[in-house]
Amino acid sequence: MNTSNEILHIQEHQKLGRCMIRLQEYERLLKGMLAGMSTDGPAASLQAVRSQRASSIHGKSLGLLMQMFTADYLVSESRESQADDSRASDGEESLDGPRVSLNCRIVLPSDHHARIKESLARMIAMRNELVHHLLERFDLTDEDGCAAACDHLDSCHEEVAKELSALRGWAEGTTQLATFLFSVLESPAFDKVFSHGIENARTEMSGMDGVIACLKMAEAECTDGGWTSIDSAIMYVTRVSPDERPNKYGYRTWRQLLARSEQFEVRVDKGNDATRGQTWYRSRPDQAERGRT
Repeated sequence: MNTSNEILHIQEHQKLGRCMIRLQEYERLLKGMLAGMSTDGPAASLQAVRSQRASSIHGKSLGLLMQMFTADYLVSESRESQADDSRASDGEESLDGPRVSLNCRIVLPSDHHARIKESLARMIAMRNELVHHLLERFDLTDEDGCAAACDHLDSCHEEVAKELSALRGWAEGTTQLATFLFSVLESPAFDKVFSHGIENARTEMSGMDGVIACLKMAEAECTDGGWTSIDSAIMYVTRVSPDERPNKYGYRTWRQLLARSEQFEVRVDKGNDATRGQTWYRSRPDQAERGRT
């Protein structure tokens, strides 16, 4: 082996190692996401349920993890509508007290979902080739073979880096949503709604607690980049509690109610000739922190 070939051989080893590290980063991140995207169990032992799920996922291969991800959590719009129908008929009574079931899904247009599944399948095939068949494809004792392997590994690294970046974006969004959901679930207002129901909770809560609880639940359901469109929130509140309206509390508009409640930050995006303006809101940081204490 000449000096030039030795250098290429070293580069090939380095590039292969770089690809494998990126693949391991992807696998670790995916395991963390899958462990947190679904929880189902008695409210009193949720932490134990989450720990058990994380342990069961830990030993799975990247291929199995990808099957779980694309089958259950990265879903197409048509599949999600079918899942909504099946979940509506899957109600199960618990004799062990309150039961909590949380499922996070990333819903994509059908064509986008199909492209992503194909891209992820290519990455799994590429990973298997790197692990099991690299020596069959390239003659690493030959200078031309080493050079071709280095070029191939550069392309592989670029592909894995692209998929890892996409997964990080999804992970950030689901983590933010999960954190916010748990802050809402731990808040006193939600505890009253959960214990008594929205209708009965109104007799237990003073002032605007009822509509505030609805707005916080709408925020958990409809948040977009940390802010919630008031239009989406109105649709949500109308669906779950139709008699919650601003005039019930002496206000003319939802924006006025949000501002006077002192529970939310309000942002107004002015429209132009082509688009109308929008109002957005989010819980104040001090209120979210208070809900966790």
